[in-house]
Amino acid sequence: KRGNEALSKGNKNLAINYFSKLIAVEPKNEANYWKRASAYMRFRNNAAALSDLDKALEIDPKMVKAYMNRAKLRMRTNGDCKGARGDYEKVLELKPNKKGIREKELPKL
Repeated sequence: KRGNEALSKGNKNLAINYFSKLIAVEPKNEANYWKRASAYMRFRNNAAALSDLDKALEIDPKMVKAYMNRAKLRMRTNGDCKGARGDYEKVLELKPNKKGIREKELPKL
């Protein structure tokens, strides 16, 4: 909760610190990595965000929101269309009715 509050107030370092502490306590909780990745993404620390999203997906390969964020991040950071497409396709495999992927995201790739 504190990490989310800090993030909503724009306090990047505090939010990341809280999420890092959660990871230290619960290193097998994919949501903690996803939350910290979201904080990193918000403040354009793309390499750290990508690392955390990879870790979240290593723990839970069915975490749709991690695939969504990673696809966006791959396009934003290095134009990795192939990687982004793979992530979006995995989202559709897990949630075939996920709105916006077929209509908006895939045509961009």
